[in-house]
Amino acid sequence: MAEEPSPSNSNNIEMNLTAYGDSKVTQVGQINAAEVKIIVDRIEPVLERLQQISQPESPGVLKAGNPNKSLAYWQGRKTEIAQIQQWLTDKNTFLIGIEGIGGTGKSMLAAKIYDEIEGFPKRFWADVSYGAGFSDLARQVLSEFGFPIPEQEAQLMQALVKCLQSGQYLLIIDNLESLLQPDRQWGSQFYSDFFNAWVEYGANSKVIITTRERPELKGFEWLPLKGLQVAEGVALLTALNIRGDLGDFVELVDGHPLLLRLVADLLKEEYSQDPDLRRLADLGLGNLRQLLTDPQVVGVHRRENVGMVLVLDASFERLSELQKTLFIAQY
Repeated sequence: MAEEPSPSNSNNIEMNLTAYGDSKVTQVGQINAAEVKIIVDRIEPVLERLQQISQPESPGVLKAGNPNKSLAYWQGRKTEIAQIQQWLTDKNTFLIGIEGIGGTGKSMLAAKIYDEIEGFPKRFWADVSYGAGFSDLARQVLSEFGFPIPEQEAQLMQALVKCLQSGQYLLIIDNLESLLQPDRQWGSQFYSDFFNAWVEYGANSKVIITTRERPELKGFEWLPLKGLQVAEGVALLTALNIRGDLGDFVELVDGHPLLLRLVADLLKEEYSQDPDLRRLADLGLGNLRQLLTDPQVVGVHRRENVGMVLVLDASFERLSELQKTLFIAQY
């Protein structure tokens, strides 16, 4: 359905949308720009949980081993990789942080480094997104690197530091923000003590972390990760067989990798024979540009999440029953 915006209210945005099933966002013909911000504030936690819903875990579980991330459609990031490589060869750099909003590809970039970087005979990947305790992390790293595991928990921090000093190892800790409190302070003093000790006594090993929030800690070299460059985003959509004005669309969503993949997956699922960006209008996303360029949708963070809210809403009928239940529960 389509309605004209009321001339008396400049906050109204015309939305040419089609209602699908239980869809919430796409059942309105006109949405207030101020209300969009409220919707996004409510939906941000849902977006984060949807990204983790495929493998439910208990709180405190450490997901360790290999990244297990597909790099089949990897595009760009040459500048970022070159910067990390420089830090990895700098004898005075011990801690490297990759920081960015959700969906910018922090974990993917870290996985690229983990899989392809040379010079580290042993490496360890730790996903702490479920709030893994430091003891579990330290014991598994020590075991993987063949270092004795002390019986007393209080000695684990010192043992891990000595272990990393003893060789040329690469330790990557993914989703570090899960270990931080809202004020960016550490939820566990053990993690704080470890990072401070490693900054002071670090050696040839390197520690890389990915996070949405910077911890209150000195000694990091930080790489703020943003969206893909236009040429990189176009290459990604092209590799995914998406057609249309690719450069214009990449610019519209600021090269946000996850949003580009969501849109590509939606188009390929619904229009496998003709996955053209023009088809977004048929899915109720014809006014995506109008909404994402509205001045009241403030900041890149809000803009990306508005886009994902609309794309997820258009994809609602393709979600699993568990995902539908989680989505609706927030309303």
